[in-house]
Amino acid sequence: MASTPFIPFTLLGRDMPQVAFYWSNEIEGLVSTGLHYASDEKDDSDQVWGIVLVSKCGTGFYAGWSNGEMAQSGYTEEMYTDLVEAGKAAESFAQTEAERQCAEFR
Repeated sequence: MASTPFIPFTLLGRDMPQVAFYWSNEIEGLVSTGLHYASDEKDDSDQVWGIVLVSKCGTGFYAGWSNGEMAQSGYTEEMYTDLVEAGKAAESFAQTEAERQCAEFR
């Protein structure tokens, strides 16, 4: 199965889309597995968070992941009409990205 293509950006950086965002664990109605996913087996010092960006026109949401403020992040071009569904996708993307980063640094 092909991996989801992500549009890279730096959270709160110059290249970040000028839109509002939510951390997936803060979305009301979404049962989150935790605050973040660890990308380091030893501890959780390296974190990957689920993130949902609000579309510029406010009619939808983009799901993605982030390593935190001023750090690498990515989101998909797929637009979700429901915030909770976008949050669920963001949680999944964050978990997958944390696993990828963990495997990369083994």
